[in-house]
Amino acid sequence: MITRENGGRCTEEDYKQDPGPRQALIVRQGQEVRLRLIRNLSSAHTREDQIIHFEVLKDVVVEHRLIVARRALASGTVTEANPKRSMGRAGTVQVTIDSARPSEWGQNCTPRH
Repeated sequence: MITRENGGRCTEEDYKQDPGPRQALIVRQGQEVRLRLIRNLSSAHTREDQIIHFEVLKDVVVEHRLIVARRALASGTVTEANPKRSMGRAGTVQVTIDSARPSEWGQNCTPRH
């Protein structure tokens, strides 16, 4: 749930307010961004440069501003894919997160803990 800094719940009007000049808000390295795969990922069927889609599980907030809302879509690219090998050795898949749909909401709104 998203709330105003004064404790009230954010409304549709809060989301429509002009936030003024836009500033670059950066998600810092190490900040937790919880994602869930939309489809299963298998090293047997995945190839490099394939686009993978995710759902954001938790609001991403930077400097008391909602940057990416829960349930937004994110996408990434497979950077390495190796199928499983003989003798029971597991396959590997590495993915880089490229983007997430930014939020249209919540200037000066923060998540309630």
